[in-house]
Amino acid sequence: MTGFAVGGNGSIAFTYDGGLNWSLKNLTPYDFHSINFNGSGTGIITGENGVIYRTSDGGKSWLFISPVQYNNLNSVLFTDELNVISAGDNGVVIHSSDAGLNWQIIYSGTNNNLLSLNSDGKGIYSFGENGSILYSVIDKIRNAAGIYKNIIGINNTTTLTSYPNPFNPVTRISFSIPGSGFVNIKIYDITGKEVITLIHEIREAGNYQVGFNGSKLAGGIYVCRMEFDNTVRINRMILLK
Repeated sequence: MTGFAVGGNGSIAFTYDGGLNWSLKNLTPYDFHSINFNGSGTGIITGENGVIYRTSDGGKSWLFISPVQYNNLNSVLFTDELNVISAGDNGVVIHSSDAGLNWQIIYSGTNNNLLSLNSDGKGIYSFGENGSILYSVIDKIRNAAGIYKNIIGINNTTTLTSYPNPFNPVTRISFSIPGSGFVNIKIYDITGKEVITLIHEIREAGNYQVGFNGSKLAGGIYVCRMEFDNTVRINRMILLK
């Protein structure tokens, strides 16, 4: 019996004897969060910064699929041989109708991080932070009209994203806050050294954007950290040089 597990630093563990013996290999520096197969040997791995890998030979070889977005993808699920869906941070949901070769973004209606996917045979549930439970019938997803209905959720949360990501040398950081309060947004390098303070003031409830120019910085991974009302949001960004 064949089994797979994925984890940190792009690691994938696999067994061909029901778990008695395992082998391990690494495909990428990014963390993997989820793996799922259809019934014909095609599998998808999703993970950190929107990373996607695909196999069509039962896991013997894996192909990198160019990301359609750069939020973490926390769960992936096939609904049939061809249709597969993945959900992740900041309410991102993506769908493929050709077994993971090409993907498109689906509007989810929430900014909460989505952590897992499940199916009741008729529709897809996504479970996330702050008690979010989203649902869409499978037919709507297949028709690319899969607008998730947020049947249980709390949307009065802070959000923090950046686009483009990766970027060179300018990106725009978007954030939202549910009420009036003090907002502190700083950029750090990968060692934890503070690079710049972008916001340090009181803001009213709403959605905001602020630019970040990395033209004088070395390429690499940078961390955007937002503090608001005892809440901390983190967004990792990649500066390409």
